[in-house]
Amino acid sequence: MIEQLTPNVVASVGTLVTALLAILGFLGVGRYLIEPELQARDLKKKYATALWISCNELRRHLKRIEAQIKGNETDSINSLRKLPDKNFNGAADWFTKEGYYASITAYKISVVSSWLQIYKQELLFSTVRRSRSFFGVLYARGEHLKSSFSEGTEFWPDYFDAIGCKLIDIKSTPPRPLDFAKFCECYFENLQFRKFYDQLHMFIWFIADGKNLPHVEKARDALLQLMRFLEAQNLLPGLKTEIEA
Repeated sequence: MIEQLTPNVVASVGTLVTALLAILGFLGVGRYLIEPELQARDLKKKYATALWISCNELRRHLKRIEAQIKGNETDSINSLRKLPDKNFNGAADWFTKEGYYASITAYKISVVSSWLQIYKQELLFSTVRRSRSFFGVLYARGEHLKSSFSEGTEFWPDYFDAIGCKLIDIKSTPPRPLDFAKFCECYFENLQFRKFYDQLHMFIWFIADGKNLPHVEKARDALLQLMRFLEAQNLLPGLKTEIEA
């Protein structure tokens, strides 16, 4: 049949076939190039929202603590001085009553660290260049936050990472921190878990005592920098990102 066609028609058909093959080839290569970028951005969006919210909640919580201590509010100060391993005396409701303020403060600090660890782990082995660059800044912001807690205190830097890793629910897919109810349950049931967070509670005790109060302001500033970085990446679609001073 092709032999009966004129040379011009045969040439046109050949050109069309060549163009079609080129388009199909481009689409295949384009998909190969574009899909990893889209997947990486979806990953960054997913964890950016969780991290931003946890940073915002901790920042507001620390602001409240700072005001209470400066205002010499005795009840709040005494509540922050509660130490689970020494004070709960086997009472399950202690964590939602007398020990609530100290427990929720430890939890909110740990959640921020936990989301940071999860985020960094998910991005660590990415081969997408933009993700590698993003990881570098995220890591730097995390290190700054870590130093705001640890520099000049008993809260050593690696421990900040450790409390976050300890909080990760390894049974969850995708990974996420334990919720507060499970956190309290682990405190109640697991001596090793409770002992692991004892140093964090000592840090909180010294905040209430005034010694570590300057680190609250430093931490709030470091949290703000991390939140602003996430906002600047346009990773929080639809999220209201108004931040208290």
